Amino acid sequence: MTLYVRWQRETGAKLHRVTYTIDGGRPQVMAMAHSKDTYATGLWHPRGAANFVKRLVGHQRLTVSFNAADGTPLAAIFDLSGLDQVAGRLRSACRF
Repeated sequence: MTLYVRWQRETGAKLHRVTYTIDGGRPQVMAMAHSKDTYATGLWHPRGAANFVKRLVGHQRLTVSFNAADGTPLAAIFDLSGLDQVAGRLRSACRF
């Protein structure tokens, strides 16, 4: 399992300090690596992605933001409604 955000522009740097909030809570920071084409940032290791997805179950919204290498701010908001209904199947399929 991987978890990533595909952006509409190149992100630049190899590693990004990404700020995220879950349901508008306290902002937290995590490191996300870019994809080979540099248009996505993500958690590419299965364990890291699975652990993060587990934290999202039971919540409604994920907001992710960071500055691209050229300083351009990028942000995305994800609706998590329905994640609860598929969490069991995700756990089985991804073995977490």
